[in-house]
Amino acid sequence: MAIATQTGSLYAGGHFTTAGGVSANYIAKWNGSSWSALGSGVSYPNGFPEVYALVLNGNELFVGGLFDMAGGKPSNLIGLWHTLPGDMQVYLPLLIR
Repeated sequence: MAIATQTGSLYAGGHFTTAGGVSANYIAKWNGSSWSALGSGVSYPNGFPEVYALVLNGNELFVGGLFDMAGGKPSNLIGLWHTLPGDMQVYLPLLIR
């Protein structure tokens, strides 16, 4: 399980598919009153996906773990969610070569 906090928000990653009854594929956000998924979460078709690390830097959430898709886009073990005004989460793939 990986956890990162920011004013008013807690992010959790690990090996789970629901958070507080909400469908969340291995990564979720707690806003102080309810859980929400971060997009489509992460996936790894040839095994069991899992989030091992979460690091916040301002409005960016770096995610590391065993996955090859994150937010519905190709990723290779690491990804970045960016928070836009209105608390909207946008996934930006980071590809390691």
